Amino acid sequence: MPGVGLPINMDRLAALGREGVMALIGDSTNAVRDGVSPSETEVAEELGKVMARAKHRIAVTTFASNVARIRAIAAAAALNQRDVVVVGRSMHRVIDVSRELGYLEGLPAFHEEEAYGYLPRKTVLLCTGSQGKAVLRWRGSLPANTAMWPFRRATW
Repeated sequence: MPGVGLPINMDRLAALGREGVMALIGDSTNAVRDGVSPSETEVAEELGKVMARAKHRIAVTTFASNVARIRAIAAAAALNQRDVVVVGRSMHRVIDVSRELGYLEGLPAFHEEEAYGYLPRKTVLLCTGSQGKAVLRWRGSLPANTAMWPFRRATW
């Protein structure tokens, strides 16, 4: 099952093939890499484990267009009694549309950067920008309205 939306309709794909469609072209960030990527379900489970172990605030970067990942991050935060603070214009736009379409139903509301002021242990910063890498460049220069330090980087 996908993180959001409906599962692929294999019957419809087969029908398209019978109708003469010879190729379905898609794109993936890691299409040229060998191996298998974890499913969104596996990523969500691991996010929950990482958040449970973390003693301080957490910053998670992702593509704003990956609504399933945004949902997984928010669900993991909720399970760990953490508030989500959204950083980035494109992330705000995608979240607004996703809420309107019901993709984030059942999740607590996200907080704006301006509402930042939570205890470090209880905050998850949901970031995007430069394909989700912007937060890693913030070590020396933070946006004036984002008080997120001390920050410890964890990779999994």
